[in-house]
Amino acid sequence: MTIEEVKIFHSIDTIHNRKSKVFIVDNFCNCLTDVLKFDSIVCKNIQGESFDYSMSFLVKSDITNIENLEKFPKDLSISLQNDALVGYRRLVHLPFLIRYDYYIDKVNMLEIERKLVCVDGKAVKYIEDNK
Repeated sequence: MTIEEVKIFHSIDTIHNRKSKVFIVDNFCNCLTDVLKFDSIVCKNIQGESFDYSMSFLVKSDITNIENLEKFPKDLSISLQNDALVGYRRLVHLPFLIRYDYYIDKVNMLEIERKLVCVDGKAVKYIEDNK
């Protein structure tokens, strides 16, 4: 699996205390090592930040690739809708990150929410909701 950051979509909003990053993923296998690699990248980037933070990982396609998105930045909305693999969000007042898995069922874009805890830049556990 290869992961490239799309730097034109790296944003920092100091007024609302928000940051976001977008990555493109090629050769994703939906195996444990690939999924854990996402967690690791996110924990290294977000741990200790005093901002609300979001990170999106998108599968590489004809539209979702660095060359196309640099030429046509508005295509990002299509990419987020059609090529989302995993999204992470952290609100600064919460002790965990929320992870959204989209790759389980691409036909229906099934969204599974998990709460990830990072310590010292490493993913350590998921908090299970007792529903």
